Amino acid sequence: MMRTSEFGRKINKLSVPALLLVGGIAVAQHVENRQLKWRSRQYDQWLKLLERSNAKLQEQKDELERTSDIDFLTKLPLRQTVYKDFHGLQEAYARSKQAGPHRRSDTLDHTHALILLDLDNFHDYNESHGHNAGDTALQQAARRMTENTRDNDLKFRWGGEELGILLPRISTEGAMTVAEKVRAAIATGSENITASFGVAPVDLSKSLEVNIGMADQALFDAKSNGRDQVVQFDPARH
Repeated sequence: MMRTSEFGRKINKLSVPALLLVGGIAVAQHVENRQLKWRSRQYDQWLKLLERSNAKLQEQKDELERTSDIDFLTKLPLRQTVYKDFHGLQEAYARSKQAGPHRRSDTLDHTHALILLDLDNFHDYNESHGHNAGDTALQQAARRMTENTRDNDLKFRWGGEELGILLPRISTEGAMTVAEKVRAAIATGSENITASFGVAPVDLSKSLEVNIGMADQALFDAKSNGRDQVVQFDPARH
């Protein structure tokens, strides 16, 4: 019969590999758990970083959309803003026409006007004074136009050295007075430059292009008549 001590030694010898295996598995699981926790923390950090990056990109996108309608030089809205505002006036006009006589707003009773202005001999001004001086003259013309108009008047840059004003709820005579104020402010500025103006009533039943065309015809007449003046659109002549 095998003695107890000898049997125990055999059992102990057989158990060593098993113990090592179990211990190795435990260590491996512990390492794996630590790695999983580390990866989880890394994932959370990357996720937060991604969320911050997405928020920053959204802010930049919103800012780009907000400023894409603004002219960098004059800080005035560009022509796409004019289309939006003009379309808004047309929609209000259409709603008033479709409403019943007792629900009709006063929109139909109000007139609107357009002013286009163009700096006189601007190409020659750039050639003789330099393009930096030309930029300054355009900036100052935009500033004086803004200072001499109402807050709700839409001041815009139509293109090149041509600026404009969409004036809601004003008569053509009132728009002529506004244009004359702006003309005088530009002419008396230190930039030594003048501007010509064309004024036309707004017809909301027609497109913006047609309305701009009427103001542009009056502007052409102002240029042809000697510049540095305000001319009202005359449908009998055009």
